[in-house]
Amino acid sequence: MITRVEAWAELSRASTAVLVRAGGATLRACIEAQLEGLLALAPQSQAAAARVRAILYLLGAESLDRPARGPFEGLSFINADGVPFQWVVRVGATGADWGFLSETGRPFTPAPERLRLTLGRVATASRVAGDAPSPLDRIAEILCPTPGEPWPEHWRSAAWIGVAVGGDTVRLKPYFNLNRGHARDRWLRFGRLLKAFGRERALAQVCRLSGPCSPGFWPVGLAVDLTPPGGVGRIKAYFRSEAVGAAGLTPWYDACGSQGSAEAVRAMLDLLGQTGTDRYPAGAFVVSLEVHADERLSLKTDLAVTRWMSGDAEVIEAAEALAGRLGLATGALTRTLGALGVDQPDPAGCAIARFVGLGCEPDGQAHLNVYVSPPRVASPAHPRRRARPPSIHAAVEGGVAALLAARSDGHWTDFRLPVGVSDRWVTAYLLARLAGAERARPMGLARHPAIGEGLDWLEAARGGAGWSYNGATPDDADSTAWALLALRGWERSPPAAAVEFLQGCLRDGQAMTYPAEATPRTFWSAPAPDVTAVARRALAACGIELAADPSPADPGSAFPQAFWWVTPLYVLAAGAEGDAPVPPTPGLRARLAGFRAHGAFERAQLLRLLTPRGPAARVCARSLVAEQAPGGLWPPSARLRLVMSQAPEPWREIASGSVFLDERGLFTTATALAALAASGLADS
Repeated sequence: MITRVEAWAELSRASTAVLVRAGGATLRACIEAQLEGLLALAPQSQAAAARVRAILYLLGAESLDRPARGPFEGLSFINADGVPFQWVVRVGATGADWGFLSETGRPFTPAPERLRLTLGRVATASRVAGDAPSPLDRIAEILCPTPGEPWPEHWRSAAWIGVAVGGDTVRLKPYFNLNRGHARDRWLRFGRLLKAFGRERALAQVCRLSGPCSPGFWPVGLAVDLTPPGGVGRIKAYFRSEAVGAAGLTPWYDACGSQGSAEAVRAMLDLLGQTGTDRYPAGAFVVSLEVHADERLSLKTDLAVTRWMSGDAEVIEAAEALAGRLGLATGALTRTLGALGVDQPDPAGCAIARFVGLGCEPDGQAHLNVYVSPPRVASPAHPRRRARPPSIHAAVEGGVAALLAARSDGHWTDFRLPVGVSDRWVTAYLLARLAGAERARPMGLARHPAIGEGLDWLEAARGGAGWSYNGATPDDADSTAWALLALRGWERSPPAAAVEFLQGCLRDGQAMTYPAEATPRTFWSAPAPDVTAVARRALAACGIELAADPSPADPGSAFPQAFWWVTPLYVLAAGAEGDAPVPPTPGLRARLAGFRAHGAFERAQLLRLLTPRGPAARVCARSLVAEQAPGGLWPPSARLRLVMSQAPEPWREIASGSVFLDERGLFTTATALAALAASGLADS
């Protein structure tokens, strides 16, 4: 039976498609159709729904009455293409709320005139929402040019209006342009606004943090939350970044006493941040400093994800994965976007995604904001049927063939870190994964010349006692462990010196990436859970039995974090491949059942951990197969964090290091095909 939400979503798509094909669609018609889908998602009282409809019409009467096809000129760029409207989905612990941001007035009308119109419309909208008139005139006097003062020529608009909808509650959130004058002048206007509303204790805190937080960030906007009856709740200042690294965020969280949010911010950067460098482009971050009515401070950081992510599909999947990591309502974002008619996000371009923001409240709670441009390009009347994905057997064989064809001079290369491209570590990993795939699904690979040539190259590439990332780096435990697993997997004898080197990297049963006397950086000689999991497997394959791990993580309470890898599944998945697989405790099964994977590399780790041949494993395997590219490789998604801080737990530090992808996709491909081969699932 079709639900009311599905019916409204279909109506949204169908009505927009008819209008667009007829050439007569207006932005307002498209947005009103999408609004009905949202109202059906979380049914409200008729009175509340009527208020939202009236406020949407009131605020966007002139600005949205224009063709949906564009071009969109004459107003400020709420979206990159000039569309003067934006939806926002706010995901919390129990579900999702939504709202929108709109501009008021006709295009090309001077900003002072539209400001007067906006203030009047907000007063009317306040009455529609059931509130008393707000003190916006007083706020505008503080923030906008005074009578007789010239307005900045670059200003397209002075104010925008946000609307937040939650249940039967509708709240207005006016935004004001602060992008004029020197940075000091902008901070002073923020301070005068706080003083005007009696928040002098918070003002003193803002004065203290302005020094350490100012470098690399410019104040660009202010916003207020209007509260009944005619009051002001949060006062927020927005700071746009220059070209800074993630380290530029740390002073904000330190100065605001929000160090407890560092792990959440790091998770956002790991999943949604750019890869390959820690230097972000100007405008990549927008930090909002929020002063609450009780004068406590909180922070929200928005990421301009369209600068580096491939498309809407990647943004939405990563945001859903982040929601799961933070303990928020998983699936709420996808359901809300579905109500807007977005059921097949674009994998090759950001047609709707704009920003993803992480808000950290004073009580320690977090929420995720996803800002999207209103969908305007409808699906065709007769969409093309998707090609049926290959069988698991065909996917594995295609992946193997693609990997073997990707060799160069008898070995493989992938990743590109500051020390160069990896050859030894990558070759060892791929040979070990191919050996695992061959054991699970015999394909006659032992007779393939590529395997013998690769093993010969790997044995010859051992520069010292063990193996390294490449020829320019010292031997390390992880590369050595994967090389030993590769040799043993293809029934070659392990060098005694390499086994001894790996044993020397152990401390109390835990493996260090580098021995203390040879580490390029002192903090890389700390025990690493991900290296430990692989080192113990490698030593066991060489006939060396170790005592039980003295400090195993409880998989029923939390996933053990890796030192180098972004995914929290790596350590468990490595253990699941050994002789002592992770016990299928009820707590672990429950966590895995609700886990949102991000990318094929993490999905392959998840497949390793799910109940073999169970329903969840089948769904995961189908998703993994569907991601395979026509040439046989999987897209790059193995995310390695190059730890450059001395924090023993880098996943808890904002600026712990840059994230790098396996740019050729070979690491991801080897992981995916090995997981599929070992899944035990019949072809379908």
